[in-house]
Parts: sequence; C-alpha cells; structure tokens
Amino acid sequence: FGGCNTFSAVAYPLRDQHIAVGPLAITKKGCDKALMNSERTFLVALRTSVKWETTGPQLIIKSQNGELKFERSL
Repeated sequence: FGGCNTFSAVAYPLRDQHIAVGPLAITKKGCDKALMNSERTFLVALRTSVKWETTGPQLIIKSQNGELKFERSL
C-alpha cells in the first residue's frame, strides 16, 4: 500500500546488496493531490532502487534520490 493505491512488484536481490525491482502493478484510485504526489515519489524511489541493507529491525532501500526505511512491526 502506497498511501492511496495498492501496488505489487517483484524484487530481485542481486550480488553485493544490489536489488532490481520489476514493473509495478498499481490500482488507480484517486486521492488528495498531496497524498498522490507523496505516493508517486515513494513508488518512483522504490522502482529506481539500487541497493539494500538491513540494520536491526530496519530494511533500508537506497536509490539515487535517497533512502526508503521500513521497520518491522509485529
């Protein structure tokens, strides 16, 4: 879930902590313009990611434009 729409993609781990994210399949729900812009930025960063690492409970996905940080919550 990207904040407005549901999405799916295939991610392939590669050598040396690199990652390839396949094409995204995204629903086309319309939301608030600011939320849509935030979601678009998130999905572009995810699609253009190049490296990943884990630090404790965090998964960090790195792209040319910054990092996405995900924290495990159970």
